Amino acid sequence: MWNDYLTALVLLPDQQNRTLSIALAYARTNTASITHDVAAIVFAVTPMLLLYAVLKDRITTGMAAGAVKG
Repeated sequence: MWNDYLTALVLLPDQQNRTLSIALAYARTNTASITHDVAAIVFAVTPMLLLYAVLKDRITTGMAAGAVKG
């Protein structure tokens, strides 16, 4: 499930199995600087933006094909 914080927090207590949202939450509580928070968020979002930039035509085509019934 997308963005399910509580389930991931309870079911994945091991540090190696943390999801991205859990890792960012831990990084935020363990750092005192907002610069570290911004850097962590940019580091987390960049791969998703690059992937979208490469596959945007296929994503748009798939969304349009799925929107037509019949």
